[in-house]
Amino acid sequence: MLVDYLERNQQPCYFKSTFGVECLGCGTQRSVLDLLQGDIQQSFFDQPAVLLFIIYLVGIVMLWKSKPSILKHFIIYGFSIIGISLITRFSFNFFL
Repeated sequence: MLVDYLERNQQPCYFKSTFGVECLGCGTQRSVLDLLQGDIQQSFFDQPAVLLFIIYLVGIVMLWKSKPSILKHFIIYGFSIIGISLITRFSFNFFL
């Protein structure tokens, strides 16, 4: 029911329609829908940052109480990895 509603109401990417290349967030809606349907591999191909962000959030929740001293480094490295993933994805789409 929720997946059907989300599939029918996907929003277009204004950046892609204006400039003709995918933005850093392109594929996020498809990726979330694929995750809700249980297709992890396709979700990763649509937008790797979504799956990385979910894994990252789970890690934060696990470290919150048990190892707060590591949490700061985990946050910095996590956002760095997600940022590099997005920039790499954008670079390949823009230059290819």
